Amino acid sequence: MVNMGLIYKQQNGIQDAKKMFKAAKDADRRNIGAIINLGCIEFEQGNYDEASISFLDALEIKPDDEEALCNLALSLKKTNYIEYAQIAFEEAVNVSPGNTFILTNYMMFLLEQKYFEQFDKVLPHARRIMDKNELDIVVKLHEEFKTVVDGTAGVLDEAMLGRPDNKMESSLKSALKTVLARRMTLRLSQVEEEGSFA
Repeated sequence: MVNMGLIYKQQNGIQDAKKMFKAAKDADRRNIGAIINLGCIEFEQGNYDEASISFLDALEIKPDDEEALCNLALSLKKTNYIEYAQIAFEEAVNVSPGNTFILTNYMMFLLEQKYFEQFDKVLPHARRIMDKNELDIVVKLHEEFKTVVDGTAGVLDEAMLGRPDNKMESSLKSALKTVLARRMTLRLSQVEEEGSFA
């Protein structure tokens, strides 16, 4: 069913794909492929809270799933849960340090948020794993971002301040706190044992 869902999705049959992924999930509640793909469809349709919840559901099943972590970070960024997005990106990079797609997305996130210090900490790792063209693009963007910084970093977005506290948002916040608190506890114990770069 997941494969059929992927075929429908590629042929722009998003609603049919969504039905197939839901059927696969209903048949096996631990079908991580179906859960992640449902989240991706929600993301593509602009339903970022629902997408985040799907990715969190996937992480409940497989806490170190790099695809779920990266997608969670991207959807959290879209809903202005910036701190949680950063945690999810860092987790994704720690789980899969050689994944240049995840690392590039994380570094772009750091630039967008004007977290230049953290970007500079991650850059040596990027130099080790990225090919020259990828690295040149990221470094050039870093230079351009630093050049145009206008002093508004940290100013709250008016739209973010006006967000309604709806049921979905409360559900997402609760799920985030639970899953990410558990992950941070696990991560802290791992860092104490072996160290980390992110």
